[in-house]
Amino acid sequence: MAERVVLLRLETTALVSALPELRARVMAAAGAAGAGDELQQRLELVLEEAVMNTALHGYAGAGGPILVELATREGGELELLLSDQAGSFDPRVVPTPQLSQPLDQRPVGGLGVHLIRTMSDGIRYRRDGERNVLVLTFRARRSDTGC
Repeated sequence: MAERVVLLRLETTALVSALPELRARVMAAAGAAGAGDELQQRLELVLEEAVMNTALHGYAGAGGPILVELATREGGELELLLSDQAGSFDPRVVPTPQLSQPLDQRPVGGLGVHLIRTMSDGIRYRRDGERNVLVLTFRARRSDTGC
């Protein structure tokens, strides 16, 4: 396995109000690591969606602990680790939404997880005791010039 170097490790409370500072710090670390614009845009969308899901659904808006870690791996891959103490939730088992169906015929939910899946290049999940641990990987794509 490629060497992993932690760029940023933040322990905070998963609240909507905490997102702007969290986003700014993660994005500054990604930029300092040389991530290109396209990769940073995907990382920012995924970070925001995952943290909002934890805050609003996992903790029902009441807040709870969340660990956010950004790391690099050899070859310029970025790894975003999110860990919380909300109820067990494995996003890999959420059904893919039927995007071809009219909006009023689709079940509610699942679009945020779909966004996370399509904007990241890899997704791993495990339940570690009382914690959800989600690890998302990001690689530069052809349209990106950095990382």
